[in-house]
Amino acid sequence: MADGPLEHGFSVRRPPDHPVFWTIIARFLVEFGAVLYWPGGGMVVARANIVPHLPKSMVEGLGEPWITTDPEQIRHYIRETS
Repeated sequence: MADGPLEHGFSVRRPPDHPVFWTIIARFLVEFGAVLYWPGGGMVVARANIVPHLPKSMVEGLGEPWITTDPEQIRHYIRETS
């Protein structure tokens, strides 16, 4: 088996509005240094040290990421930019 992560991403279609879901998403961003992005919107990261590693084309297409670990802020930002 090759070294490295087994998964490179996942998607959620029609995410629930339940606060527990968004708490899990926020924790995922923190624990794995992941990037959350959505069609027609922006992107969120939990740690500023992730930003320099983002592909230039991603930042050009989606804009500078918003940095937060707050689940409610993530939900609010998605609603505003979708």
